[in-house]
Amino acid sequence: MGDTQATSVHQLSSFFEHLTLPALTSLEIRCGPLPDYCPITPSLLELIQRSKASISVLTLDGSAVNDEHLVSLLRLLPGLKSLTLYGMRTLDKVLSSLTFTGTNGLKDDSCPRLEYISLQQVKEMSVSLFSDCMLSRWWGPSKSKGNCDIFERPLKEVFVYNSVSYDEVPKAVHGLADEGLKLEIRSIVFDNE
Repeated sequence: MGDTQATSVHQLSSFFEHLTLPALTSLEIRCGPLPDYCPITPSLLELIQRSKASISVLTLDGSAVNDEHLVSLLRLLPGLKSLTLYGMRTLDKVLSSLTFTGTNGLKDDSCPRLEYISLQQVKEMSVSLFSDCMLSRWWGPSKSKGNCDIFERPLKEVFVYNSVSYDEVPKAVHGLADEGLKLEIRSIVFDNE
């Protein structure tokens, strides 16, 4: 679609309401000129549903993104393979949503085909929820190594550029790198706002 800049919230919603994009495979959303606007609106969710597009790449840049809205979007993207989240305030609900539970097989879990996860400059990220998510996506819903022979493991690469230090992440997650996961964790310090 190229670079489309909307100058108002109404223009952006109206823009989405008039589109159907069945061939859409990659979606990048940047909040740019509307820093306090959550771009995941009912009109965007309706566009995704209406289009029945096979989106495999999602890049989202925006501090105003509500994690509940992002969870709603992720539930519409079962074929998502690459997820990049940048500049969000928190990811607790997103990480919980992406953690395989195995309650009903994997069919009810969000983004079962996810291969690449990049989390950058997230203000608040629970190390525990991050660890649970990564372990469940590598070992399967039961979080036991014995399950990995029957569990299809799509996750290949995780990149974290955040306030989480490498030492804070449990050894079990570090061990995933020994098992083949490309794992890179870089720590940054946020300016106080």
